[in-house]
Amino acid sequence: MVNMLLNRKTPGKIANIVLDATINETHEYKNEVTMYPIEYGGFISDHIRSQPEQITINGFITNTPVPNSLFDLSAYSTAFTNSTAGKLLKSTSKTRVISVFEELLYIAGYQYPIVNNISTSKNEKILIDIVTGLRVYTDMALISLSIPRDSNTGESLHFTATFIKVTRVKSEMVLIPNVTNKNDIKSQASNKVNSGSKVTTDVKPGSRTSIAATLYDRAAKGLDSLLK
Repeated sequence: MVNMLLNRKTPGKIANIVLDATINETHEYKNEVTMYPIEYGGFISDHIRSQPEQITINGFITNTPVPNSLFDLSAYSTAFTNSTAGKLLKSTSKTRVISVFEELLYIAGYQYPIVNNISTSKNEKILIDIVTGLRVYTDMALISLSIPRDSNTGESLHFTATFIKVTRVKSEMVLIPNVTNKNDIKSQASNKVNSGSKVTTDVKPGSRTSIAATLYDRAAKGLDSLLK
């Protein structure tokens, strides 16, 4: 009935974990908007920044899942068999609930991955895909996982998990031309501004005389001319 209410033709999936039922889904899309005034004529998109999308899933897992006629049972079985939980269940005596619980911990980064029935010491954070009744999310990281347990839970696993979108970008290398020729360096340099020419006069050493000596010479020459 829960799957029918969500108009689901395929089961909800977290990575390779196929959910028996999805109690509810919360899809969050937020924008960070500037608190300062925006000038008329400016680009509104420059002042509104989209935040990473989030989704919270309230899911349900049991040891004896009941097939839903709305989706193909073979796809359900294949997805679970290929998952970490399915491999653990096949290789050990663990129940499906315990296996899914350990896979959720692995997605959260709290459980070491199992390789050939041996727990490795390398604990890496991973990004996963999520299938919901509205859309498929890619590159999602788990930010919180809540698993309540009480007397009504029994052997089932009831959990609430919140995921956030991780934006991935590609780096690009740009080649810088190798300039080795001096003429090339001069051609790429900025043009110098002509600040005007300055006239300078070279003064030979010993040619400078004091003002008093110059006046004395002129007076002596004038006196000589009068005596003549």
